[in-house]
Amino acid sequence: MITIAKLAPLLVGAVLCLPACTPNPDAVGSRGPGRQTVARGAARSACSMITKEEMEALTEAKFGAVEDNDEKGQTSSSCNYQPPEGALLAPRVSINIDWGESDVDAKAGFAGAKAGGSIGKSMTGGMGAMPSGPVEGLGDEANIAMNVLTVRKGAVLILIQASLIDDPMKMVMDSTANADQFEKAKRIARAVLAKL
Repeated sequence: MITIAKLAPLLVGAVLCLPACTPNPDAVGSRGPGRQTVARGAARSACSMITKEEMEALTEAKFGAVEDNDEKGQTSSSCNYQPPEGALLAPRVSINIDWGESDVDAKAGFAGAKAGGSIGKSMTGGMGAMPSGPVEGLGDEANIAMNVLTVRKGAVLILIQASLIDDPMKMVMDSTANADQFEKAKRIARAVLAKL
């Protein structure tokens, strides 16, 4: 039986993964010959990429509030689709987009997210039925780890966390429910990529 004590490493791993998932905007050498760049004007709000109605169609779920967590002057954007009133855990989707200045920065951020996911997986022993590893057919490269789908397309890094399962035990133990949740996260990624 899985207990809260056994789930704690999973949560710690997710928290450890988050700082590694975003490239350092102050990194030395973010510009240079042969590096793909994105104009600052190209950065858009993550919430403008997928409306609440589109998210409901993509996930086949109902959402409550949609929260834009952007900070003025930043090259990253995040949008959180919250559960409807009365629902505690799910559905909940978070999209984070880093409109990087170069593909080198985005590759570094992708490598960090992948490494963070590997650390989380080793801490939990690959617990349960959550998918993990490379994902084909999304952007230039994609990976799923700790329920976070990370996609890189050029200088843009996209992180999607789709929590569509309302029972934590089911999330850990039910491979069918996790496969469905993963497919919906990929739908979201394709919708975002189509609007880049």
